[in-house]
Amino acid sequence: MTHFLYCPFSGLGKYDKQRTTEYWDYRVKIFEKFTLPSLLNQSNKNWTLWISFRPQDKNAEFVVTLAHILSDSQVSYVFTFNGIAMWDDRGLENNDTLLERTKLNIEELKPFIKDDWVYITSIGSDDMLAKDAVAEIQKQEPQAKKALYFLSGFIFDSRTEQLADWNRDTPCSKYTVIYPKDVILDAQKWWDYEYACLKSHEYITTCYTAIQLPDRLYACVVHGANISTDWLHKFRGMEHFIEEDKKEILSRFGITL
Repeated sequence: MTHFLYCPFSGLGKYDKQRTTEYWDYRVKIFEKFTLPSLLNQSNKNWTLWISFRPQDKNAEFVVTLAHILSDSQVSYVFTFNGIAMWDDRGLENNDTLLERTKLNIEELKPFIKDDWVYITSIGSDDMLAKDAVAEIQKQEPQAKKALYFLSGFIFDSRTEQLADWNRDTPCSKYTVIYPKDVILDAQKWWDYEYACLKSHEYITTCYTAIQLPDRLYACVVHGANISTDWLHKFRGMEHFIEEDKKEILSRFGITL
């Protein structure tokens, strides 16, 4: 299989155009401190990190900084500058050009697609995956119109170092769609296979034969500049107060307090 860990860094939501240089610099720091260590900590390293940006970000300083960070980490990665590669349920106007942007993305992803099946796992630039998350995903046999999703995980407040369970009642945004190669190399087929139905990660069980993966294999990081996730959310469950317990849980994500 070819496996992309897909991270939409910029271009998401209706307020994206109002973001400042300071905001993007801060998001790079969050990614470097939390998301990247969790990816480097994966027991299965058979994947490529795909990060998407807006066209105008191509020469932005924060993108250059991120490229240096990833090059130093020696992970396999690809940057695209065609906007986000998913249906945007927070900035609906961004979907008007999604088909054309998909055509551009295909050309840039082609060199990385070596197998008959392609797995794409969505992960935010402030999310973390536990050590065996990718391994659990790749245990699943490929099948057309099959998807994988996580339900419950953890939430970590980077400002206060508070950690709690995150108990969702719908699929989270860390999901995987499995595509036959011919679908991923044809923009219209990709549209019909995914974008025509999957308007939100919460619809994953409606659009696909969806398999729920084990709980507690992801964590959302809250840091004061999140698009939607907040510490004071109804999904926040039991807080972990014992320091040794917190350290053990965070170590699963490659994080040391």
